[in-house]
Amino acid sequence: MPTNDLSSFQTLYKETAKQNAESLSDALQKLLVNVNDTETLELAYRNTHTLKSKSLVMGHLEIGNLAKEIEDVLYEIKNNKDTLSEEKIQMLMSSVKRIEELLLQL
Repeated sequence: MPTNDLSSFQTLYKETAKQNAESLSDALQKLLVNVNDTETLELAYRNTHTLKSKSLVMGHLEIGNLAKEIEDVLYEIKNNKDTLSEEKIQMLMSSVKRIEELLLQL
């Protein structure tokens, strides 16, 4: 009978989640320079989506929920329902910093 024990995946989760958060942070830095860079926006969105999904699966709800909030903002921007501003990028970067802090506590 299969179990739902995901503890063996915890190390892999930590490593890949940190990579996703770093990629997201780098992408947001690039967007500060050029808010119209659609390729970088897409990269930020994909990293956020991946981070959200794996965090929720692994039971790290605070990280997953923060990533979901970032994902929602990026989704709206990506689909031209909102615009990207320096203030919005700074807010997103603050959320990423919180995610990175939470990852360090695992």
